[in-house]
Amino acid sequence: MNFNRGDTSVWYSDWTGLGPLCNLLPFVHIVDSQKQVSDIWNEGAWDFSQLYTLIPEAMQSHIRDIPVPLYVSDETDSWGGWPSSDHKYRTKSAYLWLQEQQSPSLRAGPWRLIWSIKAPEKVKCNAQSESTLHVLRDYTAAQEVWCRLRVFVHPDFFLDDIMTWLRRNFRGPNAALFLAAVWWIWRARNSTVFASTSWSADFVIQKILHMSMEFNLPNLPEDDGSHAHNSLWWSAPPVGSYKLNVDESFHHQSRLMFTGGLIGDSLGQWVCGYSSKEGIGSVFEAELLAVRRGLSLAWEKRLISIMCESDSIEVIHMLQSTSSPASVAPSILSALMEIRELTSRAWSVVFVHVLREANSAADFLAKAGHSLDVDYCLWVSPPAECLPLLEEDLL
Repeated sequence: MNFNRGDTSVWYSDWTGLGPLCNLLPFVHIVDSQKQVSDIWNEGAWDFSQLYTLIPEAMQSHIRDIPVPLYVSDETDSWGGWPSSDHKYRTKSAYLWLQEQQSPSLRAGPWRLIWSIKAPEKVKCNAQSESTLHVLRDYTAAQEVWCRLRVFVHPDFFLDDIMTWLRRNFRGPNAALFLAAVWWIWRARNSTVFASTSWSADFVIQKILHMSMEFNLPNLPEDDGSHAHNSLWWSAPPVGSYKLNVDESFHHQSRLMFTGGLIGDSLGQWVCGYSSKEGIGSVFEAELLAVRRGLSLAWEKRLISIMCESDSIEVIHMLQSTSSPASVAPSILSALMEIRELTSRAWSVVFVHVLREANSAADFLAKAGHSLDVDYCLWVSPPAECLPLLEEDLL
């Protein structure tokens, strides 16, 4: 980092190499929230005395090793000194610079494979030392996470050297889960060392599953925030996660609402399903109630990682937004608040828009609600009439 006028945020920029400090601290005091790097250097030395936010000694020591600029210029702070034409920092240019620091034998082979991984840059790392392998795989907390993920525990998993370990695991159907696990195990270790805060294995695994689902979402144009599924069939969620497909059926004359949904695992196996009658309302409210019903069922089943799919793009946009909608019916607002309460619990929920053609089984279960003698039916196994649709969704 080239410090010029020191206008880099203390908390929300990665100017120390540790990542944004706000992610490593229990909280940032509101008085300090706008602090810039220039606010914590004084006469050529780092000065933390004016901060209300408590910074652990290990983190202070790390920062003190960063040179303070000898003079302040009018230019904004920037990354510089990298082998790019404009001397601006980019992940790839930093990667090339790091390559030059290594022996020629490390500049080819597996490193080219690592760079080719289709994953966010933050999980592409040049990890070669024994201590790094210990952090990522061999220390007790890391081993607990890997063992609970189960899919990686093959005979050589804890025996391979780091290069073999990476090459075995960052390709194939579980690559997203592996990369997410590497990232969050690393984050957890940083939290322990620099913030003296230990994260539980449950918390780390929840974060891993959530990130792995995001990795598996299709790439879409930047102006489309719906995360729409591009295929015409159902696809399985990552290992350790579950997919909830929901839909509504609306009787326009009576304005009666019906909902249906099903949960499948990473092997495409049926977990459970439901059909329900929901009273009088609107199509939009019925879509929300279908989501609420499905999430409540998933929570009752203690499924901690859910990818919830609906073919209503308007509902998905509402659920992905953090703001409260204006001018909506009280019943819709109530359903939305109930869903947000559900998603705030200790689990991972991702909302995804799916094409109607890939949601035919949920559509069938919603329509099945019309013939129910009760208000709610739990399907432990799929109705016989639904089996062809399940097969069709999987094609």
